[in-house]
Amino acid sequence: MTVSLLLRRPGVSEPHFGRLGRKVALVAVLAGLVTSCGSTPQSFAARAPAGQVALAFARDLFSGRLDQAASLVLPGEASGFNVMVALIKRNVTQQRGLAVGSITMKGTTAEVELTGTICSGPTKQALNCVTNSDPHSDQPAFREWVQQNGERWYIYFPG
Repeated sequence: MTVSLLLRRPGVSEPHFGRLGRKVALVAVLAGLVTSCGSTPQSFAARAPAGQVALAFARDLFSGRLDQAASLVLPGEASGFNVMVALIKRNVTQQRGLAVGSITMKGTTAEVELTGTICSGPTKQALNCVTNSDPHSDQPAFREWVQQNGERWYIYFPG
């Protein structure tokens, strides 16, 4: 899987990955993200709204804070998380200005669209970058899904 397959370009159809596959594609693009934010406390998900959990997960996951990211994943979703972790370790990535763009609530679930720039490649010298400035975009690489379970919001991977 290459970054060029994951990015939408005029005249090129989007590959059919399914929802988890698109999430895996997100990881292939974002893997190894470096941010300047500190680690996420274990109680963060209990206090934070859906968008902040999604943003904290992306920052933790892609900056190598895997234990903190794992604490934000819905119990029972370990297989999707493990696929993402495996891809993270194979790429060099960077991000600039990652932020919550919009949140679409659907009962106890939400789709969170992130904005910013993400880059991925085999080395720092060979990064391919994509920017999303549309808070309502439909780009899988900039989407996180969250679900409320009791008082907490968690990341989940819809099938």
